[in-house]
Amino acid sequence: MYKVNRVSKKLFRSQHSATVRFAAAAILLTAPPAFAAGLTTAQLNNVTLDAPDWEGDGVHQLKFTSGEYATKSGNGRILKTAVGDLDGDGQADGAVVYYENYGGSGAFMRMAVFICKDGKPVQVGMRSLGDRSETRHLTIKNRTLVLDIMTHRPNDSAPGPTKRKVVNFKLKQGKLVGPEQVDWN
Repeated sequence: MYKVNRVSKKLFRSQHSATVRFAAAAILLTAPPAFAAGLTTAQLNNVTLDAPDWEGDGVHQLKFTSGEYATKSGNGRILKTAVGDLDGDGQADGAVVYYENYGGSGAFMRMAVFICKDGKPVQVGMRSLGDRSETRHLTIKNRTLVLDIMTHRPNDSAPGPTKRKVVNFKLKQGKLVGPEQVDWN
């Protein structure tokens, strides 16, 4: 009886060890993929980007530090960031939603999209999201940038958008593809 009990304990330990190994392997296989390298949220919160001038005749650079910028003519803040592979190279790319304010009541929302090139963000797209729209979520999944946003219906007040939209963007040949103006019908 003693030998049987000892053999049973060894068998149990062996089975238990195998079960633990299988469970660990299952966790590793279901975990989200780790990126070999790429952009980080910290890099995106300290990015310099090109934004269209409000006059429509050029661009101006915005330099964000810790998610904010301020100049003598205005200020802004990054509200959402997303990190994930957009171009299929296995490196994390990214996007930010931010606002610009030039002293009035408006908070002009924009989205800027970046790929990782030599470990640094390179801007590949920009979209206007309207005045005082509300970004609910910004994610990158399966090489698709998904923007979940509240925009304005024709009779909404400026600070109270009520129309929910979920909009997808992709990169094709290095260019951002998706709606040019998200807050329009």
